[in-house]
Amino acid sequence: MLTRARFLSFLMGLALYPQFAAADAQEQAAELSPQELQAQQLAFFQELFQSKDDVEQFLGVSGLVELEAPEAEAAIGQALQDSNHNKFFPSLFRLAFQSNRPTFQKAANDAILKKICSEDPSEIRIGHHTLTEYFSQEKVKEALLQATIQGSPVAQAKAIELLLRMYPDDKGPIWPLFEQVLLKAPHDRDFPQEFAKLFQTQDQPPFRLTNADALPWAIDHLTDEQLGFFARILFSQIKKPTDKTKAKKFDSAVDALRKKYTSSDDFETRLPIAAALNLLVGPNEEYTRTLHAAISPRYQNQAGRQIGWQGMEKVRDSAVLGKVKPILLGNLSNEEAKFAYDWLLAWGKDKAEPQLFEILQEAASGDRRGNRLNALRVLAELKHRPSKEIFEADMREGAVEIRLAAAKGLARIAQKGDEAALGQLLRKEPEAKVKCALIQGLGQIASAESVAPLQFMLTHPSREVQAAAVQALIATRKPEAANAISILKNAPDLELRFSVWQFLLELQGDKALADFKNTALPWLEGPQIEQLAQNPHIKQDVLAMIARNGSDSQRTIVIQAARQHRKALIPELLHDPSFPDDLKAIILGEPNEGKAELDFCRQSLKSESKALQQSALQILGHDGQKEDLDLLTPFLQSQDRRTKAFAIITTHQIQKRFSSKGGSKKRKSAR
Repeated sequence: MLTRARFLSFLMGLALYPQFAAADAQEQAAELSPQELQAQQLAFFQELFQSKDDVEQFLGVSGLVELEAPEAEAAIGQALQDSNHNKFFPSLFRLAFQSNRPTFQKAANDAILKKICSEDPSEIRIGHHTLTEYFSQEKVKEALLQATIQGSPVAQAKAIELLLRMYPDDKGPIWPLFEQVLLKAPHDRDFPQEFAKLFQTQDQPPFRLTNADALPWAIDHLTDEQLGFFARILFSQIKKPTDKTKAKKFDSAVDALRKKYTSSDDFETRLPIAAALNLLVGPNEEYTRTLHAAISPRYQNQAGRQIGWQGMEKVRDSAVLGKVKPILLGNLSNEEAKFAYDWLLAWGKDKAEPQLFEILQEAASGDRRGNRLNALRVLAELKHRPSKEIFEADMREGAVEIRLAAAKGLARIAQKGDEAALGQLLRKEPEAKVKCALIQGLGQIASAESVAPLQFMLTHPSREVQAAAVQALIATRKPEAANAISILKNAPDLELRFSVWQFLLELQGDKALADFKNTALPWLEGPQIEQLAQNPHIKQDVLAMIARNGSDSQRTIVIQAARQHRKALIPELLHDPSFPDDLKAIILGEPNEGKAELDFCRQSLKSESKALQQSALQILGHDGQKEDLDLLTPFLQSQDRRTKAFAIITTHQIQKRFSSKGGSKKRKSAR
């Protein structure tokens, strides 16, 4: 008796050998054993895998894996390592990762490690995306650690960046990872300084390493020529742990440092210890005296002077400030002046000490250029409004770097009422980069009165000045600003032109949209479409217009961007009868993303679009029901190899899910 299952098996075989006549179908089905059918299917997928078409190659791998073929291991390993399959990498990885075969999973792990250690940023990006999508945080951390040790310089930097995003406040076992990273420092002289920049306390540090587990490392490298600078940054950030056992170890380490300081008569030995203790547990009078001695003019060791200034970071004693004043106003090297004035910056952020501002203002008006530039920088960072006259006076200087520092100061302190004065300085200033700083001040005020002086800069010959003026006008959010920047709707510079259009779309809505449709679509690029999708001020209508009227590549990009940022646009396009079926195939996207409705997929099987049929089959394979098997019969006989492959894979997936005692098997999680 020919059962329904047997007949279905026959149809799958028929799909592979379309020369069989329909009249002979039942007879052939009776002759085919399950083993013969399996062999035919394997031959079909092996043939696809050898194809030069990358989609067919991917389907070949998928079919071999689905059928659990012996060749699947080699096929998926080869495909995962082939950069030509990058667009399929997440799907290939899922195939291997979700399997129960250790060799598949090893192939997936080897492939992803190769990606995250690559020199190619696009390869690294694919690897990081796949890592975070499928692995637990602990596994991601382990993989990234491998990349920091084995990867290319680009891969190391990207791995560190991702680790820091994962643990921005030192929440988690992050220090041991960075201790491993720092082991490479002796082989790369620039690495410690570049790494340390991520944690420096100027302004608000983006990352902190407060973990007391770092203390032994910091102590060991206290006097290291390369790593001492970073070790002292750690001393300023490490906090005493709340755990009693760890707190005891912390106190023991601090006591050992104190004893070493006390027991030594050598200044060079005591200096870095004094800096470490002042940073770690707070300023101490005796240690501060040692640091003061290090920064005095009599002490000529430049490395030691840097340690002295760095160790002063948390000192807030006005008496010490009085003693140090002659040094701050004296003949400091440019590098030392930066360290010295960074201390004043840190102090000024903590407490508005009048004496500190007096020193800064005196230095800003002095004749030592290094001190002057640093003082202007710190006054600007501290937004010291009483220094406005100094900034304005320095705008009359001949040296461009002085005028630039002063302009940055005026920009930082700018407030409503300063528009006319800034506008006057802007008109007189000949240097483009100084103009840009003044423009930023007008943008910070962002008043209606800022528009008039800014609009004169829109025709400036410098592209840098034009761009700064556009951004400042955008910051005002005023209708008159939109009218002003409209003159740049056809600017030769594409980035500038896009900034103008984006603001017009934000502020003028439908009025700008019609013109945008006719004017901007020919030059609109992928990153710009993604930017529009991410901008909450841009209406969904703009993205819908691009999807309906753009080029094929623009439509594809807007659909991909909508998946991430404009999910409400997806059903609108999916159920739009006028929207092309081939693009609806892209909308359906990857399985398990929650974007497809099963009823829509079932209806899509009637479409004339092969792409839409294939996307619908793929989703039915992951989410379809037992009764959907009846819908697959025509596709098992398809002359289109891709459609046929999807139909066979889908049939196997549904059958597997419902083969256990007639019930549905839950799919294995990818995490």
